[in-house]
Amino acid sequence: IEFPLRGDTTVSDLEEFYGIRMEAAADTTLDELLRERLGDDLVPGAAVTLEGVMLYAREMLAGRVERVGLVIQASDDVAPDRTGARPADGPGNRPDPQ
Repeated sequence: IEFPLRGDTTVSDLEEFYGIRMEAAADTTLDELLRERLGDDLVPGAAVTLEGVMLYAREMLAGRVERVGLVIQASDDVAPDRTGARPADGPGNRPDPQ
């Protein structure tokens, strides 16, 4: 699922409206986050994956990200935790320990 967002959307907006938590200051914008993570590699289409969410620069203007694509990764793409469970697994779906 992809959500088109404005570059001035903040990390706290993602949590408030989508329930997505990221390891960044609440007032950090998606533009700032992409520029911080990608540096000189930030061009339209450049992407970074954080907390199981892919963010990519959809549109840029004068070096700033105007539009961001947010793609929620399928649970099959998320690595299992130490118990072998994936985040979408319920308690009854955990693999038997060997």
